[in-house]
Amino acid sequence: MSYCIYLKELDSFQIIFFNDRDYQGQRHECNGDCRDLETYLSLCNSIQVEGGCWVIYERPDFGGYQYVLMPGDYPNYQHWLGFSDTIRSCRIIINVSEILVGHDVPPLFSPTTHCIICPDVCATLTSLAIYPGREQVGNSWRLKVFERVNFEGQSMELTDDMPAFQERWHNREVHSCMVFEGAWVFYEHPDYSGKQYLVERGEYKCYAEWGTVQASVGSMRRVMVY
Repeated sequence: MSYCIYLKELDSFQIIFFNDRDYQGQRHECNGDCRDLETYLSLCNSIQVEGGCWVIYERPDFGGYQYVLMPGDYPNYQHWLGFSDTIRSCRIIINVSEILVGHDVPPLFSPTTHCIICPDVCATLTSLAIYPGREQVGNSWRLKVFERVNFEGQSMELTDDMPAFQERWHNREVHSCMVFEGAWVFYEHPDYSGKQYLVERGEYKCYAEWGTVQASVGSMRRVMVY
């Protein structure tokens, strides 16, 4: 079977913030990273993600609590596991692609959509998830966690979601990690609950580098578009 992967242009990434629940009140649309949303909205009680995956932050300049959002509707802040209605910054998660299979561009794609696998187009991405229909083929998410800082001590490599991290790891603490492929979310508690911490492709020598003050991890999940 041959595969053809289509990646939307950056202008197809869109998130809409609403002041009130159920998409009411003042609204603000973003098509890219924004360091300070307070200029546009005092509160955020509902969100619509029209394209792409995003991480939103409690504070300006990408600080405070993090919440990872997939495409979809969030009628109140409990739907993104928020602790309050305060959202002050947001950015696109760059290691995620919206993917379909086939050599005919589907109608939902715009004329600016590029095939990044076919030989007549320059492929610039280094790691891509490939799906036959909606099922994953191959290994496009790969993460390695370590029990000590600076990638020392016992380690474990992961390629799939883990709702109960302690079942496979000798304790709940992760002091450093390497993300080889994809983007991942660490959760404070099992079953994808509690505080969220996004880790993208790269090296994290200490847990403080992914924004937490403690090394405890209860569960972890891959960031993907279904």
